[in-house]
Amino acid sequence: MLDDISKYNISQVRVPLSLGSEILIQISNLNLRVRSVLVGMEHEKFILAKIFPRDLVGNFRSESIKESPIEIMYLNEDTVYQFHTKILSAISEPERLYFFDYPKIIEERGLCNKTRHGCFVPAQTMLVNNIVEMVILDFSNEGCLCAIDTATDKGSKLYMEIQVDKRIEIIVNFPVTNESLKLPGIIRNISKEDDRIKVGILFDGADPAVMAKVADFVSIVQTVQVSTQKPVVSESP
Repeated sequence: MLDDISKYNISQVRVPLSLGSEILIQISNLNLRVRSVLVGMEHEKFILAKIFPRDLVGNFRSESIKESPIEIMYLNEDTVYQFHTKILSAISEPERLYFFDYPKIIEERGLCNKTRHGCFVPAQTMLVNNIVEMVILDFSNEGCLCAIDTATDKGSKLYMEIQVDKRIEIIVNFPVTNESLKLPGIIRNISKEDDRIKVGILFDGADPAVMAKVADFVSIVQTVQVSTQKPVVSESP
């Protein structure tokens, strides 16, 4: 959920973005979002991004993409930044790279924390035909933020397979009731840290009875945090 929105001219400052950061590219003409990594930038001239190998296969340099309005978004801590731009140039070898026009205006949107409640609850999902263990870091009635350990080779490869806007189903073993529930949703954002992947999920398509139990759990978490100022922690089943 997004909270306060502000716009500011960045002609005198640099885009608040560091090399290696993941950015999300929205291509309006194709109604498509693709992930990329920032690999270069020159102030007031261009932003250079590398496209992931599995994205835009076959139409990387198509006219429909080159002529499309582009919106770039990225997450930095609890703030979402986004700006409108256009493609200046595309290079396919040795890596697939896009040069984007340096933005004039950038929007800053704070993430609303009023309905997000910290917790530490084990969960599972199926990715690349493998059962993947994860931990839910915060919960709301609308969605959750999960973390996947990438210390193993299997974990590190998952980052290349997870895609924004793809459907996902997680199985959560709720504390207190000790009941396992299936929560379908849509992947809304992905970020990579040194030892884990964070995946933001928007719940979508769950049975109303299941969502009622989610609301009950969120209420319990909120009550516990108000009284103890600590997140709810659950042990693995």
